Parts: sequence; C-alpha cells; structure tokens
Amino acid sequence: MNINNCASKLALSGFLLTILLGALAAATLIGLQYSGKNHGFNIPQIENVIAHYHQSQLVGALKGPMYQYVADDDDIVLIADWIKQGAADNEQFQQQVLPILEYDCQSCHSRGSTKTGAIPSLPLSNYQDVSAFTEPGYSWQKMARSAHIHLFGIAFIILPLTLLMAQTAFHSTVKNSLISVAWLALWVDIASWWLSKYSVVFVYSIVIAGGIELGVIALMCVLSLYHLWWKNLNSQLST
Repeated sequence: MNINNCASKLALSGFLLTILLGALAAATLIGLQYSGKNHGFNIPQIENVIAHYHQSQLVGALKGPMYQYVADDDDIVLIADWIKQGAADNEQFQQQVLPILEYDCQSCHSRGSTKTGAIPSLPLSNYQDVSAFTEPGYSWQKMARSAHIHLFGIAFIILPLTLLMAQTAFHSTVKNSLISVAWLALWVDIASWWLSKYSVVFVYSIVIAGGIELGVIALMCVLSLYHLWWKNLNSQLST
C-alpha cells in the first residue's frame, strides 16, 4: 500500500490520532477508577489496584465504586480482616460484618429493594449471599470474560499500529523494540491479572505493564505521525 499519497496519510492520521485520544481516555478512566475521584486526570492509588485484583470482590467494591456509600473506613478494614481469617459464618460475621452491610449496602443490595438504582440480583442479606464475593480478585468466570475481550480488543489496535510502525524509516532497533514491547506488555498485563489472585507482587506487574502498554502505543502513534508528515515533508524539501 502506498502511504505517501495525501489520502492515505489522512486516513492513517485519523486512525493514529483516534488511538492517541483513546489512550488518553483509558488513562483517565484508570485514574478515576483507582483514585476514588469522580472527575479529572488522577494518579491511581496502588492500594485500590491491590483491592481490585488481589483482595476479595467485596473489599474491592467497597474500596472502589461503592466507596462513596461506606460510612467508615474502619468498616472496610474489619470486613477485610474477617475475610482474611477465612470468611466463616461465625460470631464476628453476625455481630460485626453483617450490621455494616445492612447499614451501608442493603438499601440497594437486597432481594426486596425497590430503591432507584438498586441491584436486587446481587443481594448481601445473609452469609450465603456475602460468601459468594469473598474470593480473592476476579472470579474465574469474570476473569476469563474480561481477559479475552481485552486481548482481542487490544490486538486489533496493536496489529495495524505495529504494521504501520514497521513501514517507517526509523532504525530497525527502534522499530523492533517498540513492536516487541507492545505485544509483551499486553501479555504480561493479562497474565498478571490471573497471578495477582495468588500474590500481590503481580499487582505491581499489572501497573507497570499497563503503563508501558499505554506509553508504547502512544509513542508509536507519535512516531508514525512524524514519519507520515514531518519526515516526508523534509525529504520533499531537500529534493
């Protein structure tokens, strides 16, 4: 394909600029999701990432999207401690954990709730309900669903981007490095989702690999745009 004619360059530039905007939007969403904020560009807080990928689904929700409904941070600590000790249907659950859930959660998370925005399909009314959300990290079903969507979706972005990068005039070391890192970062990121259920170390792998993934995608977009317009323009002027 001839990428030097104006129509091709415009088409590719539209694609590259859209990917850049998408990377910015993804970074913004990640910052909002893991910072506890509701607007602006924010740096994710590692403890929120750990809660999402390593701690139980219940604690992750209380520290993340449901945090605004939590009356006291110490309540989250108490629930996390109960789960860490085995999440048993014991005196601690009945006298400490369940009253917290009744106060903070059950107005929406109960089978009979008619409140606007309620989720009666995810009740937290008794031990059987709550114990379903004490597994570390994502459930296996949710993990598999999210992983395959992420892999397929990002692959359809990285493939044309790396093929375009391969056609640029940059040194082969630069091109090969960026292309390899783009794919490796994606694989490490997704693999760490699964492994973080067992060790918090892999949560840091998610953060590092995800950051590298977004950074390399953005860098390849910028370099490809430079090659399409500035470098070609300089070549034409020099001749």
